[in-house]
Amino acid sequence: AAEGKVHSVILLGDIFEMWVHLASEPPWTDQDFLRHWETDDICQEFIRAVCKMVEEHGIDVYFVRGNHDHEITSAMIDELFHGKVQYIPGILIYTISDGPLEYRIRFEHGHICDVMNSYSYEDTDSGLVCGRPLGDFMTRS
Repeated sequence: AAEGKVHSVILLGDIFEMWVHLASEPPWTDQDFLRHWETDDICQEFIRAVCKMVEEHGIDVYFVRGNHDHEITSAMIDELFHGKVQYIPGILIYTISDGPLEYRIRFEHGHICDVMNSYSYEDTDSGLVCGRPLGDFMTRS
């Protein structure tokens, strides 16, 4: 970034762990997660580093949601990163232009093609157990 070669960073999900409570416990609320991440030293160090990239080097940062942070919202990302990171709920099609040429790159978190961990594209409960993929329950058992 210091040499001006990095213009974008794409975070491909599972950055913030949301599958932390046992399956037998009630799920955390958005406020519970925010309170945890805002008081966790490692999370805060990461957030400061990302914000510094944006502020000092003008780097565009995109947050692509994964399966372990699928419930994270745009508002939560705005609050954590002070509005400096663009929230992508699904697939990012990133375009790079090089003179007359244009390239498109598809970025997504790998869980989309994983039958045990995939949410649907439409965020419906179709094929899910209580609105969550089977892998969610397996990791929290």
